[in-house]
Amino acid sequence: MRFYFLRKEKPYNLLLESSYQLGKLREYDKVKGTNNNFSLLAGTSLYFNKTIGLEFLLGYNRFFSFTEDDNNNEAFCRKRLQNGLQFNIGLMFHLEKK
Repeated sequence: MRFYFLRKEKPYNLLLESSYQLGKLREYDKVKGTNNNFSLLAGTSLYFNKTIGLEFLLGYNRFFSFTEDDNNNEAFCRKRLQNGLQFNIGLMFHLEKK
């Protein structure tokens, strides 16, 4: 989800972005798991024209994964948690309706 704060006529814009991902893992034949990823970013977009912009975003990212073996084998059971700072630079193309 993304929210722009300023009007689209300006050559720049401030934005806030939030995302959540949920995934299923499958390793080998018997190991299964899930992963969750959440991020919250803020930044600015600088527009070269109406449809192309360069973005700079900074924010927080949290990743959690859990894997387990079908037979409860301890060697394959893992929990992983990562928290961190995230920095993105991107080129954005906005589609224009005619």
